[in-house]
Amino acid sequence: MGKTKELPQQIRRLIVHEHNRGMGYCKISSKYKIHVSTIRAIIQKWKRYGVVTNLPKKGRRGKLNERAERLSTRKVMQKPFTAQSELQRDLQAAYVDVSEEQLVGHSIE
Repeated sequence: MGKTKELPQQIRRLIVHEHNRGMGYCKISSKYKIHVSTIRAIIQKWKRYGVVTNLPKKGRRGKLNERAERLSTRKVMQKPFTAQSELQRDLQAAYVDVSEEQLVGHSIE
């Protein structure tokens, strides 16, 4: 599943404003053409943390960037039994320094 675009902060603030005025989730959803679960998540985040911006993610960032991720996924999809050493060489050619051990934990979906 691909990533979706984030809602602009201005829209998020409007959603919270409408909620504070007493408008329900369904009415806000139909007004802004945004799924109810998204409206609920924005309002719950605002109630819990007092912000509508995205919070910092937990855990360490992945070593592979988007380009390297696509490269390795494409390689494995074309040739499912690709050796880790071969993937490592391809990634090094794309200027991503990874060891074979780091590739073991990398899941291709």
